[in-house]
Amino acid sequence: ILIEEVIKSGKSPFGLSALLFRSFSQLLAVKSLAKKGESGAGIRQRLGLSPWLAQKYLASAERFSVEVGIDITDPHE
Repeated sequence: ILIEEVIKSGKSPFGLSALLFRSFSQLLAVKSLAKKGESGAGIRQRLGLSPWLAQKYLASAERFSVEVGIDITDPHE
């Protein structure tokens, strides 16, 4: 439904796809660095994130399971 709204508004659905991909990629990067013991400040610096955005990703990464991401992207499971 969101993509339909984007198309109806005249905007490219590729922009939304790119935004979702970037957000998911950054979430995975934060999750990976946190799992390796990197501090919040270190993660923020390595990924070039603002303090606010880094905090949001860290909070999301704590609730996110990589296995859930794999299940979501694999249509055969």
